[in-house]
Amino acid sequence: MIKRILLAMMLVAGMADISMAQENMYLIKGNQVVAKYNVDDVDYVSFSLPEGVTESAFNINIDEVTKNSFTYTIKTLSPNKQYIHSFLEKTLVDITLMSYYGTNMDNTDPEIVNNLLKNQLYNGFFAAGTDSYKVYDGGRIGDETINITAGQTYIILVADLNTMTNDLGDDFTYATVTTQTADRSTGTLGVAYNGLNERGEAMFSFNISSEITKVYTMYSTKTTLESFINKYGFEFTLYAYAGIFSPESLADGYEGGWPVPEEDDYIMYALGINGQER
Repeated sequence: MIKRILLAMMLVAGMADISMAQENMYLIKGNQVVAKYNVDDVDYVSFSLPEGVTESAFNINIDEVTKNSFTYTIKTLSPNKQYIHSFLEKTLVDITLMSYYGTNMDNTDPEIVNNLLKNQLYNGFFAAGTDSYKVYDGGRIGDETINITAGQTYIILVADLNTMTNDLGDDFTYATVTTQTADRSTGTLGVAYNGLNERGEAMFSFNISSEITKVYTMYSTKTTLESFINKYGFEFTLYAYAGIFSPESLADGYEGGWPVPEEDDYIMYALGINGQER
């Protein structure tokens, strides 16, 4: 028994010495590599799970963040682990939770939050094994354009997938990333009210400089928007409820109008985004 213990200690010591000189550590079965890790990603090797160490099928690392993009790596415990991953704006989660529970993601039962987030993965992306992904403003998911805005928080989701039934498994985790704060653009944006059209809708004209790549518009009664802004803040209200338009669709006169269902004071907010950085 003593010889076996000494041999095990020598093997572990030998592995540590080798890792100092190598970039990778390999796990091998027969003549096949079944797992490969960079030595900088591993602190030590253990043949049993130490106390206080948690085992997770996935780890999400945030690699790079700019004003309108982020890159993340999903690391899998098993090299061929299959999973579904996706991302979404935290404001959308908060809106849903406030509608049903009167609170936001940070103050809701974690089980409720997890169930809500997992439901978003049914429209996610299939993948297998450790890999990195870049999400950037203006990118495409099918027919939809991705909107990534400065200073906003996004949630990255991952769960294992049963490929036989296409059901999500029990292994699920998420991470949050906040894009860098926006600077003030040199671009300009002007909005003018042009009265009502023949359908009784409010019409606006937009003067947009070439630096602006998209425009957020938020329109409703003055009392409604002021109430939301006072309670949740301007940025949250804007990014949660605003419509997004290309400059081309607004600059020559937006053909659609904004509804005026009853006599009241209405207000239009518009924010121009210079989204050139990625």
